[in-house]
Amino acid sequence: MSLIKTIQSRQIPLALVVLFPWIACFGAPVLSLVYQAFFSVGEAHLFDPLVIAKLKMTVFQSGISALVSGVLGFGLGWVLRHHPSAHAWLRIPFGIPSLVAVAAWTSLGVSYSLGAVIWAHVFFNVPWVALSVAQAAGSVPRTWDETAQTVGSSLWARIRWVWWPVIGPAWIVSMAQTFSWCASSFVIVLILGGGPPVETLETAIYSSVRAGTLDLRQACVLGVWQLLLGFGPGWLARSCSGRLAPERIRISVSPARKVSSSVWRRGLAAVWVFPYFVFLKDLEWSAWSDLAWRELRVALFFSLGVGVMTAFFTVLWSALAVLFLRQVPRFFESLLTLPAGVSSISLALGFWLAFARWIDPFEGSLGAWIAIQSVIFSPMVLRTFLPIAAASPVAALGVARSVGASRWQAFWWVDWPRWRMPVWNSLFLVCSASLGEVAVVSFFGSENLTTVSGLISRWMGLYQFNQAYGLSALLMGMVLLLSLGGGFFEQKNRDFFVR
Repeated sequence: MSLIKTIQSRQIPLALVVLFPWIACFGAPVLSLVYQAFFSVGEAHLFDPLVIAKLKMTVFQSGISALVSGVLGFGLGWVLRHHPSAHAWLRIPFGIPSLVAVAAWTSLGVSYSLGAVIWAHVFFNVPWVALSVAQAAGSVPRTWDETAQTVGSSLWARIRWVWWPVIGPAWIVSMAQTFSWCASSFVIVLILGGGPPVETLETAIYSSVRAGTLDLRQACVLGVWQLLLGFGPGWLARSCSGRLAPERIRISVSPARKVSSSVWRRGLAAVWVFPYFVFLKDLEWSAWSDLAWRELRVALFFSLGVGVMTAFFTVLWSALAVLFLRQVPRFFESLLTLPAGVSSISLALGFWLAFARWIDPFEGSLGAWIAIQSVIFSPMVLRTFLPIAAASPVAALGVARSVGASRWQAFWWVDWPRWRMPVWNSLFLVCSASLGEVAVVSFFGSENLTTVSGLISRWMGLYQFNQAYGLSALLMGMVLLLSLGGGFFEQKNRDFFVR
């Protein structure tokens, strides 16, 4: 019924602007991949022993990584639940590109094996699980636990009936997301895995298309299994997130107790960050050649250009999607956030199959590059914008309109101050994530389309570790500067409201 009202209220142009990019950059590639796997290749090939071996390896390494990350993250999050000052350390790994992590582990002498892949995944994801658990536990009002102690409840009973209803769903969601991230991990498996014995679905798709003989049949079958592994944990995460009982937390008058963090607790959180800076000790800038510096300059400017364009299109499309979602059923919200559960390589393969007449991954395609990155990053931005749109100051906007302000003036002076910080933060965040993207770069990159991340991968493949470490340090610095830029605009936004 709401959709009919949308059409009747002449929202068709907005619907086309929002849905067409989703259909072209996500719907068509996914359907093309499924069609090729089931109708062109054949269903029997889905259970080919070679494919099943890659599937088992993916599930095994993702399951072990998620399980170990979940156990360690739960304990770390429980210890830091009342210490938000230590949470800042847990957020740092989110902004560290996977290539920088690979450079750090190779500098530490981590061997190329399945254990190295699991080790790298665990270090990446323990802070994420711990932060989810700590924030969920920190939102539990202290009066709940104090009341349970007053009536004589044991520690196990308090954990079961007071803490677990809030911590449990957050922990399950974080573990499901960890499994999905590890299953779609590309550069960590590709470099630290050491070759085909540790090949997963993600790296096998890339090898079937870009390495050696082109085997499109196997790539499509592998892509379908990768889609299933991506959508499964995503569905579990969405179903569990609805059980977080946010209404109980919002009405609580007595917040969770916050105490100053001791040195050992901050050190416990910082342990998961320091290894990523170890490779800096091996830098020797004097060993760089003139050719390496020229390649670096070209890759740097190209990476920044791609990051800015990706951030602009992602934020613009997400903002228009929020306007569209105000008028339609919530079903469309789930539809537009589906790309969060799809791996970059699978989506790149489907994009090539859907638009093979116009693009060729062997020659590179900047348009496909930006389109795929934008649709992958859009769910993250969309989830940021939706709560802001839901709390729109309708009454204040009505007052502004009643005193003669135009629609644009009312938005600029009343609504924009609430949107300004999230918009700028999203721009910096997407640009930062684009700089560290490797999977799409490897699929649609070429000699003329080389980014910083692509150059790091090439130099590490050629065992030019000194250049790779130096460029990894530069990439980390760029990401940190973008993060500081987002913090700067956040502070400016707060100053605006103070004035």
